[in-house]
Amino acid sequence: MPDEKLLQKRNVAIKISIRDITTSSFVRDSENNLSFIKTIYGEAASRVNVIGTVVMKETSSGEHSVVMDDGSGKIVARSFELTSMMNNLEIGDMVMIIGKPREFNSEWYLSAEIAKKIDIRWANVRKMELQKNTIHC
Repeated sequence: MPDEKLLQKRNVAIKISIRDITTSSFVRDSENNLSFIKTIYGEAASRVNVIGTVVMKETSSGEHSVVMDDGSGKIVARSFELTSMMNNLEIGDMVMIIGKPREFNSEWYLSAEIAKKIDIRWANVRKMELQKNTIHC
């Protein structure tokens, strides 16, 4: 029989704006060892997909982070393991980051799982997707 850990499903990363992340409520379910955000639209998300521009970059003691801005707000994306992925990002790059929303000392950040440069036209596509989703909520 296959190992149960190998069959564990990964939650879908919902497409969301930074403002919708930072205005969400953070929920910690210690019984099931889960954490997620509950958006103002009633969605629960343990993983998010955000597109924005890198406006700041930092590296310190094994942690690599970038601050990204999508026009609705700013959020820090951190990585403790994926150093080469974050090192390739530069200020001014349009990036897509998939990660887990986290809160520490009342500050929001993303624990980055994937970070990659994208064509700026994808930001326009995302803006239209988010507008469409807001109208239906």
